Amino acid sequence: MAAVDVIVSAFATPPRESDRLLAQDPSFFVNPPIVIGVDPIMKPGEMLASAGFARAAEQLKAQDASGSILKPLLRRLKGYDIKSVTLIGFSAGNTFLRKVLGGPDAEWIDGIVCLDGLIVQKLWNGSYYEPDLQAWGDFAIHAAQDRKLFLNAFTGIASPSSQVTSTKEGAEAVMDYVQDRVQGTVPLINYDLSKLTEAPPPPAVTITVNRPTASGNVPISRTWETMPAPAVTAIGNAYNLSYGGNNEADHVFMSRYVQRAVWRTFLAKRFNEGIHCASASVSGLGALMGLGEGASCYPNRKLVNSSIYPTDSPWQPLLAAGGGLAAGIFFGYWFGRWI
Repeated sequence: MAAVDVIVSAFATPPRESDRLLAQDPSFFVNPPIVIGVDPIMKPGEMLASAGFARAAEQLKAQDASGSILKPLLRRLKGYDIKSVTLIGFSAGNTFLRKVLGGPDAEWIDGIVCLDGLIVQKLWNGSYYEPDLQAWGDFAIHAAQDRKLFLNAFTGIASPSSQVTSTKEGAEAVMDYVQDRVQGTVPLINYDLSKLTEAPPPPAVTITVNRPTASGNVPISRTWETMPAPAVTAIGNAYNLSYGGNNEADHVFMSRYVQRAVWRTFLAKRFNEGIHCASASVSGLGALMGLGEGASCYPNRKLVNSSIYPTDSPWQPLLAAGGGLAAGIFFGYWFGRWI
């Protein structure tokens, strides 16, 4: 079976084909990854998709004895050997990513890309809910040590509630978590960050989003003449990309144009270069990764053992269809001869 990189996309794949090809351009890759989408399971009257993505994660989790969310999802792929798994979440889709990171699948994820959706719950006293912060932060630590990729792009939109962070505050909290816990020298990863500002735009892009109000929808618009440069904070292979902006149009811009820039700058390089020795040693990292203290070389990507996410054979449905067709032809001939 063909070995492929898989991207699980929660809310990050635009429904319109032109937007989808813009945001998730397969031409960046020597061997394009397979993108498998996740939809929220909504209840009548629900407006916010966060609950729907939590529900989708729990429904998948219930289908696997080990509590894996990804096994039932990835089994839908037929005839492939899964080489690596990257999760991308936009907006409320990051609820699905957080659920995955809270279970056994976290070990096998190669990359996390958050697009204006990583938030951390807060307690009554304003402190961060530790399981939330730890799930994101522990993954980002592995990225800081050049084992995985953690990429968080966000706006400056205010939090809608005192019970959760804004995406900006959440990003800063996760990076502080990493800074406080990573020891030794972190590697310097050679990404060409100038690719983040490659067109489009230009040509100029205008995004208009209708904001619901008590008196009806109010259109919110913004135009970008050029691709903006984010403020970048990096610890090893863990990145925060701050784009600013404070309204719905800025939010949608993240899902299309910023996502394209991230695919071009980070994912294309990571997937196209293949597997090699990580770029630098980190104090205690060999023991952390189960390789033994002092191990000098470990893979720079997290590969999936083929037994972890088995996929269905493409031949079973074909054989079943072929058998049904043959039987139909036989019985059709047998009974037809007596008519």
